[in-house]
Amino acid sequence: MVKNKIILLLLFIQSALWISCDSTAVFDEYQSTGGEWLKDDVKSFNYHSKDSVGYYNMHINLRADQNYPYSNIFLIVKTFQPDGNALVDTLQFEMAKPSGEILGKGLTDVKESTLWFKSKYRFKHLGAYKFDIEHAIRKSTSEHGDASLPGIKDVGLRIEKAQ
Repeated sequence: MVKNKIILLLLFIQSALWISCDSTAVFDEYQSTGGEWLKDDVKSFNYHSKDSVGYYNMHINLRADQNYPYSNIFLIVKTFQPDGNALVDTLQFEMAKPSGEILGKGLTDVKESTLWFKSKYRFKHLGAYKFDIEHAIRKSTSEHGDASLPGIKDVGLRIEKAQ
């Protein structure tokens, strides 16, 4: 019994070290929605670029549960650059199987989806970048967006060095 507990503890420590030793990530941050993502709750992430030569991959990470009512999600991502310019991307991602089962990784009912945002992106300017992420979900019978989006638990942005 004691031997099993020691083995389990060692596996846990090894897993924690393995997860934390991610050398490619230069930024990885999440913001909670409180269980439902309100339309006016724009998630803002600030990143300071110290490299204008290298290439980076960017991902939007969403944690969702079975309360998410749609099969996909539409996002608007605004990128504010140090030179004052802003870029706006409208993105669509699949979030659930046709059966309604939420896609993503996770052992519990909350699944994490990693959504490609930019591939081999170069930060052309040194300095502060701001990323605003908001959802743009609406029912097909309505021209107005949903006031809240249940089931989305957290919204994250990850920036990593491109391999």
